[in-house]
Amino acid sequence: MKHLLIAILLTVASLQTNAQGTPQYVFDTTNLSIGYSFNPFDFQENVWENIYYKNDFPAMPAQGFITDVYIKTWTTTPVYSQLNGLKIKMGITNMKTYPYSYSTSQFLTQDSLLTTVFYDSVYTLPVLLQPGDWWHLSLPQPYPYSMLPLPGDVPQNLIVQFSKADYNNAAPNFRFGSVGTYFNDTTKKRGILVTKDNTNNQYSIPRIVIAVMYIGFNGYATSVNYPDRITQISVFPNPAQQRLFVSSRLTGAYAIYDITGKLMLKGDSISKDGINVHQLPAGMYLLTIGESTARFMKE
Repeated sequence: MKHLLIAILLTVASLQTNAQGTPQYVFDTTNLSIGYSFNPFDFQENVWENIYYKNDFPAMPAQGFITDVYIKTWTTTPVYSQLNGLKIKMGITNMKTYPYSYSTSQFLTQDSLLTTVFYDSVYTLPVLLQPGDWWHLSLPQPYPYSMLPLPGDVPQNLIVQFSKADYNNAAPNFRFGSVGTYFNDTTKKRGILVTKDNTNNQYSIPRIVIAVMYIGFNGYATSVNYPDRITQISVFPNPAQQRLFVSSRLTGAYAIYDITGKLMLKGDSISKDGINVHQLPAGMYLLTIGESTARFMKE
């Protein structure tokens, strides 16, 4: 019975990750023109990174937690379409725009400060997306953010990065293409496109653009208590390769189940060295400690 419950939890979580709908907080496109995107997923770029201001999302709390990310699609994306190494990273920056000359080293420095909030080694779309649909990705852990200005009116803007492990020039209809929001003011260099040579792990920046993805978020303010939305166990790194650590102060026996509900690992307690997950096959797992649970990916 417990295995069945675990399997249901994982299945429901997977379905929620891909459910469609409308986000709570949508990019405000007032006085902006909307055009087609640069197709960051199935075209030549591996990474599309964007800077967003608080006033881009007028109804969104100035600080809080982001639980879901929505991307407005502009092409038909068939069911079961796949992306290798789909990843979303987020962070806060005091940059208002990207410099006209933004070097690879600057990009890598900024990239090291971002947090991976979503990762799937082989993401498979379970539904058909039509042009104009919202592509919905639910974050395994709510992402805490603050866009309140620092002393001296120093801005805190949100960086959102979408990436994939590789690209396919022959992809039909540029699947997973997203609507791009273009600024009337050409000085607003708020998007950056990055390519990666997987043979030597070298990055290059082909374009800095005046466009960002047309996206939306679900979330809640820091001052609001949503116990059903707050993950009770915080685990890192996620995805994990060798060891998995639990930041929450939880003690007692633990268990790790795979997506079918099969028990993969268990122990009487978690040591200061974390949980050794090296032998687990790559995939999604559920960690349970008592009645608390958390999902994590194993690379």
